[in-house]
Amino acid sequence: LTDLPGELLELILCCDVLGAADIGRVSCTCRRLREACQPRGKVWRERFRLRWPSLLKYYNHTDSVSWLEEYKARHNAGLEAQRIVASFSKRFFSEHV
Repeated sequence: LTDLPGELLELILCCDVLGAADIGRVSCTCRRLREACQPRGKVWRERFRLRWPSLLKYYNHTDSVSWLEEYKARHNAGLEAQRIVASFSKRFFSEHV
């Protein structure tokens, strides 16, 4: 992977088969792959777009956004929402909710 051109490497890392954990693992292997998976780059922006496509319209494309930090924040918010809903009394909603 490290011998591939940067553009081709980005295309591979943006593949929708790979998950966020996969990208995190790849970025831990060496400096070249960590640079390809930079937080403000195309790879994490694509991860964000694939996970939350309707939220991308709220971001200005000219701003320098740390897509990795945005991904983490949205992911953690989802986990917190699940935790809160799980703490509700079962008598207030049915199982299919």
